[in-house]
Amino acid sequence: MNKRLPFYALWLIFPLLAVFVVTKSAYFFGLSTPAMVVNFLLRVIGLAALPLLAWQIFLGAYMEKMASRFGGWVAKYHFQQGIIIGTLIFMHPVMLFVERYLSLHILDPFYVFTDVCLLCQNKRDLFLTAGRFGFWLIVMGIIAGKIREWEWWKENWRYFHWLNYLGFLVIFFHGFKLGTDFHSVFYLPVAYFSLGLVLISVIKRLLGR
Repeated sequence: MNKRLPFYALWLIFPLLAVFVVTKSAYFFGLSTPAMVVNFLLRVIGLAALPLLAWQIFLGAYMEKMASRFGGWVAKYHFQQGIIIGTLIFMHPVMLFVERYLSLHILDPFYVFTDVCLLCQNKRDLFLTAGRFGFWLIVMGIIAGKIREWEWWKENWRYFHWLNYLGFLVIFFHGFKLGTDFHSVFYLPVAYFSLGLVLISVIKRLLGR
């Protein structure tokens, strides 16, 4: 069997799992309006992004071993997957922005991207703030990876790459507390497995092995 097939299959498996979980949810009411379609995409994107991000982090932590075992193409795969994940993470709040406009006729990008609170009035606002915080951590981690060829960044960019690890943990908290589909019997094991991959990656980085 082609060694690449299982790697690339994940790009299809996780989105299909997300579609299955959302459509089986008690909170899925069809796709009869544009707002419902956008809500569907919002949820599918969020569910698909989390395990892909965990796999990306794990793959990065074990890049040398993976490339040695499967071939140098793994580095290119890692780069391509990073683009996909970055797009999904960006599109998740964009879908929330569009949904609010379609449902409430509110055009407010600040609410979606920057409206954070430390002493929040309710738990929902706290969990939304966690999502925003996680979003920007991942964005900064991606930027750090892209500009690592700059002189100063050559020696220091890996420290900022830890933002991806922290970003995943914050996003996991956001999804666990706020996601309507997160606790699905079909998705929760995947979420916990994803968390395990990231924790293993953290330990590997800390031990330097």
